[in-house]
Amino acid sequence: MIKYIPLLFENPLLKDLPVNILSEFLTHCKIKSFKSNKIVSDMSMADDNFYYILNGAVRGYYKYKGSQVNTFYFIKDDIFANVEFMFLNSPGELHFETIAPSSIIIFSKEFLLKQAQKHPEIQFISFKYLAATIVSQEKRLRIMLRNDAKERYLKFIELYGKYSNYLPLKEIAIFLDIAPETLSRIRKEIANSV
Repeated sequence: MIKYIPLLFENPLLKDLPVNILSEFLTHCKIKSFKSNKIVSDMSMADDNFYYILNGAVRGYYKYKGSQVNTFYFIKDDIFANVEFMFLNSPGELHFETIAPSSIIIFSKEFLLKQAQKHPEIQFISFKYLAATIVSQEKRLRIMLRNDAKERYLKFIELYGKYSNYLPLKEIAIFLDIAPETLSRIRKEIANSV
């Protein structure tokens, strides 16, 4: 597990932690590999884990009127968790599913809380994680409100480039609030302009 410390230091939330704290985390976690389209966590699970993506990609979605509505995408070096359960102890509505083969470090909230009592910097990282989640949703909202369909798609490609190939066109369209036909037309325009 110690071999993952250099990878963890690549994450802006973790880069300032002392090596001994990261080492302790790694001795109390597990690494799990997932194939594409596998559930990592869903609302039926009382999930008190944090997840760190070593490689691969995960989507966060909720179900609404028989559809899956994507709200988050996570890629290498991202941390994700069921924020509602983690901080409010309510199940929440999010499901997390891999969209590419993924290796993920999993550590528990219980361990995190114990570490936070011993190391104040852990409390600050939890705060930064929650703030980063809020900022991520705020950025997405700004992209949706300020940009036309083509600009939204280009921003999506900029953020999630190589993983967009794993997603059905319909899922990208739902995430960007674009009709699938419009997105198809935009993709053709971009392909023809290259």
